[in-house]
Amino acid sequence: MAGSGSLQHFIPLSIAEVKQRLFSRSETTDSPSAQTPDSNEAVKATDEAGLAQVCELIEALFHHRLHDRLKRLKAAYEKLDPAAEEHDLTEADGFMSLFGSLLEDGNWQPISEQELEDALEGEDVFPISLNVPFEEFTDMRIYKLGERMVIDQPKPNLIQKILKKTPEQRSISVYDRVILAIQFQPKSWFEENGIAKRHPGNQADGVHLRLFSTIPKLDLEVIYPNTTPKMKAADKVKIIAPLIGGLVSLIMKFGPVLAGAEQTGDTSISLLGGILAALGSYMLKTYLKYRKTKEEYLIAVSQNLFFKGQANDQAVIMSILDLAEAQEVKEALLAYTFLSRETAANHTQTTLDKRIEAWLSSQGVEVDFEVDDALDKLLDMGLLERQKLSEDGETAWDGEEWVDAESDPIGTTEHIGVVSLKEALVRLDKIWDDLYQFNI
Repeated sequence: MAGSGSLQHFIPLSIAEVKQRLFSRSETTDSPSAQTPDSNEAVKATDEAGLAQVCELIEALFHHRLHDRLKRLKAAYEKLDPAAEEHDLTEADGFMSLFGSLLEDGNWQPISEQELEDALEGEDVFPISLNVPFEEFTDMRIYKLGERMVIDQPKPNLIQKILKKTPEQRSISVYDRVILAIQFQPKSWFEENGIAKRHPGNQADGVHLRLFSTIPKLDLEVIYPNTTPKMKAADKVKIIAPLIGGLVSLIMKFGPVLAGAEQTGDTSISLLGGILAALGSYMLKTYLKYRKTKEEYLIAVSQNLFFKGQANDQAVIMSILDLAEAQEVKEALLAYTFLSRETAANHTQTTLDKRIEAWLSSQGVEVDFEVDDALDKLLDMGLLERQKLSEDGETAWDGEEWVDAESDPIGTTEHIGVVSLKEALVRLDKIWDDLYQFNI
């Protein structure tokens, strides 16, 4: 909506948190100045109970509707699952289309090329950058859900340990959740390009889905399975310094002898052999230091990903469906509650959008609320009432399909409302009762 800029659509509060805060008696309610305090409390209690029941039915209906999508997604993924005995990758595009539609409904967003490039160039929590050979994938898609700041406590370096100083905490930007969907090149591609040893084997077959939580934006590359370490300059110095120091020491010790001293043949050979042995020793130490540093980095990455990984493959579909269902319910619930409680505000689509975004902001959540999507849901369930001025200046009900305010100027001035709590329960209950009509 207007003025929202690049804010996310994702509402990071759980359904339980939204209901707890939304049903607070101090929130979203018209001022009943004509009522006594006692009657006011009774009205609010009834209002809360009714809203809770409406929410329960809305949750049940969305759960049922999304269950059908789950069945279709699972069927489409059956021959793409890496754990399947046989694979049919010709169905990959169809599955990804269904999967992408579900992600869109759940307010997921693709991670841009610029965001990925920033991650490859930068570092945040992990003290390492990684090279990602994207050419090894026939298909690669990556999505984010929510962004926030978290406090990180860095580990002390050697000097800080000696001085017994604790590093200062820092704030880092993280993606609340990240999904990675990849499909590897066939084994023949790796062989043709002379990198057969990089092929993951039979476990590479299929379409791989991975869900992670709390991934630092500048460490995004750590979630890829085929990375190679790219060390920082300081670490390279630590590895190369002993070799350089050893070479300098050898030159200072044996240089003058080799340059001018008279030696027998046996002495010369022995001296050269000693120099080569010392040089080989320094080179071996340098290599072992490199291997040790590399292993430390990989251990740090694997340990962190162990705690950040949430689901794989089939389980990802279940998790995404659950998150999408929660988003749908929260949007519908927010729109219905504010329209139900704030009838005196005579809301339009624009004022409702601003009101809900302001309330979410008061709860510490900055989002671009998809008001048109929320009103679509209410209209579909028969809960929305719309009025707009006719040519003679009278208000009239318009039962046509909802039109986005950005494409229809009427939508910005059209007054909207919802049916009463009692009527909402009747209509939602009828939808539920009519889900199956079997003639037996």
